[in-house]
Amino acid sequence: MSSSSSTTSSTLTQTPSSLEFQTSGTNSKVVISQQSSTGHFDVSAYIEGNQKKVAKITGDNGYTYFGPTDNVELMNGKTNFTGSSNFSGNTQFQGNTFHNGSINTFSGSINAKDAFFNGDVQVGTSTQPKNQLITGNSTVRGNGWFDASLYVGCNSTLNGSTIFNGSATFNGGMNLGNANLTANSLASNSDIKAKGAKKFVIDHPTDNTKLIQHAAIE
Repeated sequence: MSSSSSTTSSTLTQTPSSLEFQTSGTNSKVVISQQSSTGHFDVSAYIEGNQKKVAKITGDNGYTYFGPTDNVELMNGKTNFTGSSNFSGNTQFQGNTFHNGSINTFSGSINAKDAFFNGDVQVGTSTQPKNQLITGNSTVRGNGWFDASLYVGCNSTLNGSTIFNGSATFNGGMNLGNANLTANSLASNSDIKAKGAKKFVIDHPTDNTKLIQHAAIE
């Protein structure tokens, strides 16, 4: 089956389990296939032979992923980024978000429920500071750099060196692990634990900040 116009022509190829649309004379195409074992549909886009985008559509459970190697997964409100993430605008996650890439950069604000960063995370820039709001738990396994205010509603764990150039509020307390922490303003309604931290610096601690000292403090 084919169709044509005065400038381009395209072909539509059908198999028992897939449908392929391709413009003639190019190496770009879109393939829709159904997986017989699960019944879901995969949508793949190839630009000049390179796979650029994949979407998995399964129906009721709302499972969708984008990226040639499952870089982004959305499932029942949860988001999983297996590759590095770069967001130029404001970002809002309705459910849990897992960032497994080595570098996670957010030029705009973040609004998330629970956030887990297995790599480094940077929010905002020195010229455009942005806020981060996490109403649930926050875990940063890599280094963290936050130029504007940070609010975490539940417990927070920081395993890498972290700098807060803006105010930081932890209503659920914070566990620094082996990390260093530098903060201009820090408030916590629960204990702050620094079991193995080499350096703990607070320029202007608030009255309700409590510190359990297990390491040197400067």
